[in-house]
Amino acid sequence: MINVDGNWQTSDDFADNLNRYYLDAQKDVTLDFPEIPSHHTTIAQIDELQVFRLLESINTKKATNSMDFPSWVSKNNAAMICEPMHDIINTILATGKYPSLWKKAEISPIDKVKNPTTYKDRRPILLLFHLGKIAEKAINTLLQNEVEGFTNQFAYTQTIGTNNALVKFTNDIVMSLEDESTLAAKAVLIDFSKAFDCMRPDLPIRKMLQLNVNPLLIQVVKCFLSDRQQCIKYQNIITEYLPVKIGVPQGTLTGPILWNMFVDDLQPDVTNIKYADDTTLYGAIHKSQVEISESSTSHAVLLLCDNPLQHATSCVKSWSDQNGMILNASKTTAITFSLRKTIQSDSIMLNETPIQELSTAKLFVVVYDQHLTFSHQINNVLGKAAPSFHALVQLKRAGVNSAGLLAFYKSRIVSVLSYGAPAWFPHITKHAKERLSRYEKLCLKIIYPSSDSYDDRLAASGLTDIISNLDMMCLKYVTKVKQNPNHPLNTTKYFPVSPVKARTTRYRPSSRKYRTALFKSSLFFRHA
Repeated sequence: MINVDGNWQTSDDFADNLNRYYLDAQKDVTLDFPEIPSHHTTIAQIDELQVFRLLESINTKKATNSMDFPSWVSKNNAAMICEPMHDIINTILATGKYPSLWKKAEISPIDKVKNPTTYKDRRPILLLFHLGKIAEKAINTLLQNEVEGFTNQFAYTQTIGTNNALVKFTNDIVMSLEDESTLAAKAVLIDFSKAFDCMRPDLPIRKMLQLNVNPLLIQVVKCFLSDRQQCIKYQNIITEYLPVKIGVPQGTLTGPILWNMFVDDLQPDVTNIKYADDTTLYGAIHKSQVEISESSTSHAVLLLCDNPLQHATSCVKSWSDQNGMILNASKTTAITFSLRKTIQSDSIMLNETPIQELSTAKLFVVVYDQHLTFSHQINNVLGKAAPSFHALVQLKRAGVNSAGLLAFYKSRIVSVLSYGAPAWFPHITKHAKERLSRYEKLCLKIIYPSSDSYDDRLAASGLTDIISNLDMMCLKYVTKVKQNPNHPLNTTKYFPVSPVKARTTRYRPSSRKYRTALFKSSLFFRHA
């Protein structure tokens, strides 16, 4: 018996109800697929060598559909399977038809929390046919060649990822606060409910037509999205297959690029960052936009006369309504950045309800505070590293040698401590750096207990100290941006950055007017 929403259910009933819950967004949805041009077109064929390499790259550790045969069979017999698989893929590309069997998905629910009590506490993990994934990889390669880059989208794109999104956001906020006409900066972190499950498949098809994608390739994608089925696999129970009308199948390779095309139409008139189903709106609050009540040198309450972020949030709401998406008001939050000790601004409204204003906000993996000190981020990374630290202690007690402990430390602890460093490390305080150093010293003491000093332990490990290492990561990041003219951050907005010189040797410009301490510590200013 399983307790869900206060009701006890048998395993069979639970699995059936969970399957219907995942399909709940499909109620009262009518699809309107556009007509795809029928004139003769050709698609570049996939060569046999490419198929062979795809078969050899199969990850046999990933679970597959229960109706599927073991993936290691295909991997170990790639040379034998290569030719028929090559014919199947090219037949798909030539006819625009996708095999029905490969469109059947088996969902394995994974608990999001320790003790789940509702359906939403369980994350659906799709189990697909491994040969279907091979065909999809080939199709996805052709699709990526036809579609250009997307505006402000940092997910599911080669060479663009979390780090770039975080660095852009941090430095845009810093540069906003540097402007003397700016009182504060504000960000709205918007969250969509069941974003991939609610996306209508006919909308990315329309987008592909607008982008002049090969009609035959569009037909393949349309067939891939149409007439899909899913069931639930829970314990030893497999439910009946139910039709899937809308949504992009998560776990597929084609799904992310289709989502990027779909959300590319969302263009609010403020600076924004889109990362998968998360959209962040942000911008400066200028003196001309506000009335200040209860102001002093340390705090202020800002009453916005004209709020661009409110207009942008309304724009997102309107776009969501038009495209069948649902905004999650409870998870949509806002944060105000300022150099003042305390500051408060007018609430942003969503569905006639004020968006919750927080003193800290988590963007992807980084915790931001109102003054960009990133003290909460240090607590965050040390907390995430804690389980690995305890594991390191247990491995030491189990007799693992220093080489094994060092490898574990670098892969499981250093990687956590340094993730996203170009965004937050330049701004942390001396005290925060000391906390990171103490943590590193403690880890190395466990790995090399016989060494007399911290310097000896560093020399034995072959590592640089963590502060120097993080600083070098930031330098390498900036160098990489500079050397790539096509990098999204290689713009005149960030480069070149040069200090303001005094007009005379006797004149010293005001730090607030020209350069704030926050700006001086910023990534691009330090390493320019």
